[in-house]
Amino acid sequence: MDGETCATSEGSANAPAAVFTMNAEALNRIFLGEVTAAQAIKEGTVHVASG
Repeated sequence: MDGETCATSEGSANAPAAVFTMNAEALNRIFLGEVTAAQAIKEGTVHVASG
């Protein structure tokens, strides 16, 4: 993230601060506002690891 913009891509990043792993359905639910990222992490559909 940079300010208010966010870029996503598949594959590896050079120096990520965090890595979010999820399937397309989980990503769509977050983008559509059906759940927050925190809710998705709690329900186990999104996994976060430090970069």
